[in-house]
Amino acid sequence: MRIHHRGCTVALLALTIALSACGARAPAEATSTPTSPASGAAFTQAVETLYAQQTDQARAYVSPTPTRTTTITPTSTATHTITPSSTPTATLTPTGTNTPTPTETPFGATYQTPSASGNYCNWAQFVEDITIPDNTRLAPGARFVKTWRIKNIGYCTWTEDYAFVFVNRDQMGAPNRVRLNKTVKPRETVDISVEMKAPTRAGEYQSNWMLSDEQGRRFGTGSRADGVFWVRITVVIRTPKPEAGRYYFADHVCEANWLSTAGNLPCAGMINDPRGWVVVLTNPNLETRREDEPGLWTNPPLAQRSIITGTFETVPIGAGNHFMADVGCLYGYKLCSVVFKVKYRIRDGEIFTLAEARHEYGDGLTRIDIDLGFLADRNITLMLVVDNNRYPDDDAAFWLNPFVGPPK
Repeated sequence: MRIHHRGCTVALLALTIALSACGARAPAEATSTPTSPASGAAFTQAVETLYAQQTDQARAYVSPTPTRTTTITPTSTATHTITPSSTPTATLTPTGTNTPTPTETPFGATYQTPSASGNYCNWAQFVEDITIPDNTRLAPGARFVKTWRIKNIGYCTWTEDYAFVFVNRDQMGAPNRVRLNKTVKPRETVDISVEMKAPTRAGEYQSNWMLSDEQGRRFGTGSRADGVFWVRITVVIRTPKPEAGRYYFADHVCEANWLSTAGNLPCAGMINDPRGWVVVLTNPNLETRREDEPGLWTNPPLAQRSIITGTFETVPIGAGNHFMADVGCLYGYKLCSVVFKVKYRIRDGEIFTLAEARHEYGDGLTRIDIDLGFLADRNITLMLVVDNNRYPDDDAAFWLNPFVGPPK
């Protein structure tokens, strides 16, 4: 009886193990205490075979999502560089143009086809620089207005919705576009002005511009109407050269108090400011020649009967000293008609006029030379004054390197 009972028990245990190995889901306890090395290995092989079959079946029915492949299609709002978070080594740069930087913008106006006679609908011609000719030397941070005179040589009228647009190179604080705000018919000219600011670092800078129609399509100059207009300046950091006994006003321009009939003015003004302006030009383009000495452009307000005054305090006067300057109008300002005055006072006393010179465009240069010997060994206040002679047209008055000291 004892032998029979032991045989039944062994048979029942073998049947249980066989059923467990063939089941669709093996309970965790089946691998915790294998009955023998042989039965444990068989069970492990069975589980691995089942896992492999399930994995192959999953591969046959599950497609990978786009974010987990190396091919990524950016949406219309994609940024310049997209890096999927699930695959950090994959980087996609979309080919579409979002907001191109100015240096990536092409010049060409390739949308235009010339007429049978070779003309373009939208076509421009550079006539002349009204202000800031090529290679004008400016002080760091100087504000200025560049003005081009441009002619419509196409056969289409430019409407008020046409614009002057920045293309590339150095934007120098200018807006991206300036509307024409006027109609320009074929063969008519227009003056286009853009406010800019010179960079603070020394060097050569160029800003390129084109015109655009009401649909934003660019055009310009040249045989294919795809050339640019430019402004080219040189920023110069002027280091005053000390000369014994000489006081150069250009070196002290920001120490002076600048005032016009429209109010106080900054020492580094902006050309075409209605209140008037003072700007240091390092190589001014005069009526008769271009100079390599600095000049003060002192422009009265753009209104009738206007005056601009620069007051320089405590100017030292030595024995034999003179006040000297060549004065006149800048090149191209053909309606310029002004009166230059040099005044002085001692301490807070009465103001006296030392010299007065009337000047009109075409007069060349006028030399002001004042013997200050009677004021020797005193610190006086000197005033440089420009009166617009009642009319505000083209009053680009300059003082070429004014100084107090031994005469040259």
